[in-house]
Amino acid sequence: MDHASIPANSTEIGHPPGSCWDDGPPVPQATTFTPWPESALAAVAAGPIGRFATRRDWRMLVALTLITIVSIADLYLTLTYLQSVGMSEGNPIARWVIAANCSWVLVAFKTILCGFSISVLWYARRRTSAEIAAWLACIVMAWLCFKWYGYTDQVADVVAAMPEITETSLWVNID
Repeated sequence: MDHASIPANSTEIGHPPGSCWDDGPPVPQATTFTPWPESALAAVAAGPIGRFATRRDWRMLVALTLITIVSIADLYLTLTYLQSVGMSEGNPIARWVIAANCSWVLVAFKTILCGFSISVLWYARRRTSAEIAAWLACIVMAWLCFKWYGYTDQVADVVAAMPEITETSLWVNID
C-alpha cells in the first residue's frame, strides 16, 4: 500500500468534523529525533538542589562534596584514635575542645565548623574567589589524607613509645 493513499485524519475517511472520530488538524512529523526537549533539560538542571546555570556551579558542588567526604573521614579517624590509644593534636582549638573529654562535643564542633564553611562557600559559589578557596580547601584536605595515612602507618611505633609520648602537651585522648 502506498503511503500517499493513507488518510491523514478521520475527516478524509468520511467522518464528519466534530464527531468523536475527528482527530483535529494533521500533526506535523518531526524530521529529527530529540529524546529530551530543552524544557525537560532545564527542569532537570533546576532540580531539587538548585539551578546549575554554569560549569562553576558543578565544579563547586564537586569540590564541596570532596571536602565533606574527607571531613567525615577525618572525624571518624579522630574519634577512633581518641577513644583507643589517643593521638597528637596540633590544632590548639581542637585540643581545647577535646579537653572536654566528650566525643559529642568534638562531633558538634567539627560538624558546625565544616557546615558553616561549606555553606559560606556554596552561597558565594558564583565568585571566582569562592571557587579558588574551595579548591585550596580540597588541597588542604588531600594533605590531611596523606597525614592520616602516615599516622596510621606509624601507629604501632607510637603505641610502643607510649610512656614518653603521653607526657607531651600535644597528646590527647577521650576516655
